[in-house]
Amino acid sequence: MKLQLPHYKPNPAQALAHKYALQRRRVVLYQGGYGAGKSTFGAWQTIRNVLECGPSVLHFVGAPSNKILKLASWEAILRILRSFHRLNGWTLEKRIWDSDARRGIL
Repeated sequence: MKLQLPHYKPNPAQALAHKYALQRRRVVLYQGGYGAGKSTFGAWQTIRNVLECGPSVLHFVGAPSNKILKLASWEAILRILRSFHRLNGWTLEKRIWDSDARRGIL
């Protein structure tokens, strides 16, 4: 079965960071100002890792605050997942755990 991925044309900095990630670097730091594509880069790397590792691996997405997670990182991932579902007729989402910032998580 051939998977269809949503269209994504990384900017030059994102393309370089993806290149480093493909070289199996342990950590890839992608930083920039507002609108530099940090959330989009992270979302695509997460999706690539999910596809590469398969369903037996738990993936974690975090951010400095719940607000940043909801407005940027998580929204970028959901946008890709929804497009993937529309293109392929099935979803990569097995279970999404969502926690309220007011609850303590240990």
